[in-house]
Amino acid sequence: RSCRHLHLATHGLLDGEEPLLGGLACSDGLVTVGDVFGWSLEAQLTVLSACNTGRFLDGQEYVALTRAFQCAGSRTLMVTLWPIADEATARWMELFYQALSRGKSLSEAHQAATLKARDELRDPYLWAPFVLWGYGRPPA
Repeated sequence: RSCRHLHLATHGLLDGEEPLLGGLACSDGLVTVGDVFGWSLEAQLTVLSACNTGRFLDGQEYVALTRAFQCAGSRTLMVTLWPIADEATARWMELFYQALSRGKSLSEAHQAATLKARDELRDPYLWAPFVLWGYGRPPA
């Protein structure tokens, strides 16, 4: 699978007992961390728009979603550090993709979306959970 951007808007699940069984709840079932480790992707950016997708439990950083998607071939991930609110997330993502469409780099688009959302949404819980994880723009 090769794509420039992959955006998954789902529900994120952590499993404290079996971290490979955590993952993304999709309409047709659970995609586990273990499943993703077996994928082969070529994606410049993968957005995991779901609760806790950038979070890992103590000692489990090597089996988290971020690691699985990077091992699968995602160059950069947009993940969340805590549970997210649907409407605020939709607005933040809209701002992020608008900035990307204007030619901003991933980090510049992240910054632009965060600053604009901060002005509109006020509460950091709503605009601050999104982080970039990875390598950014591929070398020229």
